[in-house]
Amino acid sequence: MKKKRSDVSTQRNNSIKFLRNLRKKLALIILIVLSISLLYFVALPTIRGDVHLLIVLSGSMEPSIHIGDIVVSSRVDVKELKEGEIITFRYKGEDNYITHRISKVLHTEFGIFFKTKGDANENEDSRLVESNEVAGKVLFVIPYLGYLPAFARTIPGYILLILLPGVLIIVNELKRIRTEIFRKRLSK
Repeated sequence: MKKKRSDVSTQRNNSIKFLRNLRKKLALIILIVLSISLLYFVALPTIRGDVHLLIVLSGSMEPSIHIGDIVVSSRVDVKELKEGEIITFRYKGEDNYITHRISKVLHTEFGIFFKTKGDANENEDSRLVESNEVAGKVLFVIPYLGYLPAFARTIPGYILLILLPGVLIIVNELKRIRTEIFRKRLSK
């Protein structure tokens, strides 16, 4: 009787170990698949310039897109763009990207042009957007995530997020060194 209980107990322990190992392997497989997906669908397109992650700095698109949001735009065939869609573009000779809604698509003998307007603006933008100035169509918006990098670029943000932690790490390491030197002196 005792032997049977022992066998049952051993089988149960083996089953539990098997299930734990299976869970660990499944978790590892899921992690690998997610990592590869992140690399393939986010990192590589961003490196190639097919996807842009941009921090919104003005309120021209409120209430759709707020200051501090991150806009994710993906390269698109400009022939597929329609009125009402939100695009990210940069005028020739300018540094900043703009994210506005298409109010009109103009097909001309010189190419495709877009009339744009910020949702919060009363008037359409004064310049037309040429098809080669379009960086992409907005896929989605990540709310408020842009505040952290924007804050880190300011002097108080630099001090609080970069300089202060660096100083604290150095102070902590100096304390460890001092303690180790003190211990070595006592052990002599």
